[in-house]
Amino acid sequence: MNHAAGSSGLLRRSAAPGGRVQAVRARGVSDQAQMQERFLRELGAAELWLRDEGIPHVLIGSLACWAHAGHGVAPVFGRPEAFGAVQRCPNIDVLVPRAALDAVREYARAARSGPFPVAIDASGAACFIDLRPRSGQSYLTHRRLRFPVPSDLFAPRLAWLAGVEITTIDPRVLLHTFGTIGGIVRRKDAPKITALAGALESGVAVSRFSEDDCAVFARYAEERDSRYPRYRAFVRLVDEMLEALPPAASSGARYWLMPAAKKTLARLNG
Repeated sequence: MNHAAGSSGLLRRSAAPGGRVQAVRARGVSDQAQMQERFLRELGAAELWLRDEGIPHVLIGSLACWAHAGHGVAPVFGRPEAFGAVQRCPNIDVLVPRAALDAVREYARAARSGPFPVAIDASGAACFIDLRPRSGQSYLTHRRLRFPVPSDLFAPRLAWLAGVEITTIDPRVLLHTFGTIGGIVRRKDAPKITALAGALESGVAVSRFSEDDCAVFARYAEERDSRYPRYRAFVRLVDEMLEALPPAASSGARYWLMPAAKKTLARLNG
């Protein structure tokens, strides 16, 4: 792999508080739209790099959920509680084969320090899903557990995201990755799961797999919980502690602690 516009007369005359509030709101919406546009350009650049490097990949997480379930679960751009620049926008969660992780991490480091920093997160591949697209069988993993799963479940699928075509996975499979990756369904993910399940039920999102096809995820979770009974409780405790903090403090804790935690879990799976 190879590696300022002048103020209008209307705004100048808006001495009433309501006028100022409307102007601030309009500017906020405009800033968010510009940030979303720049983020989508970075997302497109990341996918182009992956294709040019010949790295099989699929997007998962909140971006994939947005593509399948619609604008109702669109992430917030320009998050006011963001601790670092990369937290202003959603993570770009991507699954790649483990042989490509070093290359993806190198690209991700550059993306975090670029002119418009973004967070590219391949921890799902490093810790929980050993993606083997050129084999009939991949693995759901946790420490020493390796649970076989058909690679076809993670076959690339094109979807549209705010006018941009992305490479993701089947929506029913995506639904089952919540809880598989990370061990629990985090509170912040509950609305996404509800919306994605509703889109599947209504036919807005169409899957080529059945619930029986996806039962492997539940069997994996049962085996993981049997072998590592304290893991889920520990992850839930940490998540509840972070959720209990004020938003800015929670963002700071996630900024400093989560990368180290993901690296540790990836080493345990190595």
